[in-house]
Amino acid sequence: MLNCYGENSLTYLLFDHLNETNSLITKLVANLKQFSSNKTFANCHPSLFEDLKSEVSSDVWLFPNFGKGSGFGEPDAILLCGDYSFWFELETNFDLRRKKSSARNSLLQLLRFNYFASALSKGKTRRKTNRSHWAITGATINGKAEFKPAILRMAGHPVLNEIGPRLVNSFKKKKDHYVIFSEKRMNGIKGKAGNKTALRSMFHELVAEHQATFEEAVPAVDVPNKPDEKRFWYEYLNGDLDRKGVSINQGGKKYVQITTA
Repeated sequence: MLNCYGENSLTYLLFDHLNETNSLITKLVANLKQFSSNKTFANCHPSLFEDLKSEVSSDVWLFPNFGKGSGFGEPDAILLCGDYSFWFELETNFDLRRKKSSARNSLLQLLRFNYFASALSKGKTRRKTNRSHWAITGATINGKAEFKPAILRMAGHPVLNEIGPRLVNSFKKKKDHYVIFSEKRMNGIKGKAGNKTALRSMFHELVAEHQATFEEAVPAVDVPNKPDEKRFWYEYLNGDLDRKGVSINQGGKKYVQITTA
């Protein structure tokens, strides 16, 4: 029995288990629920889901760092399957009742990943500093939801050099997806309709706020594409995946153990 602690452990154990059991698509992706419709991925896109299931392999990249300070952020996981990409932000708990909450912070993270994919799709820039270098540059937001110009050097970044072209391809084909994943159901919502309404409300509020800021501070050519809510999803471990044979046993406040039914 392997016992671990905290959100990073949850991320590792979850994706390790799903990868080992070949259920990344059939369990994880199939049960993603859309912000805009509350329908699962399998129900929203039945033909696309069949395409995904037919892919020979899926690649998971845990904690790829695209720059914390001056860069674009650090996803907890990226799942690549064919032309599709799924960017994950994992938390143990969410609370939609307060403006400054883990849910809001997680949505900010998803937007950062979307803005990074947009900047990446526009190609690299030669920056002439003391030592000139190639970099990905673009507009993004900081932890306070404020505009900031982001810079990510390409040299010495093995993850970006390895999967960058696949992320660009996915974004240009509009097959990039962004996921909030939590251990438990979000606080402050009631029923499926309330779930959908609360997430959509917070999402649209943040997007509108940032697009207006970008248009004031950034040349039009560099303004990130407006995020498409149809490619934003959420999922719970307890309530969604546990019914599919993936569950957590609590052995302490934050000890987690992945088991199968």
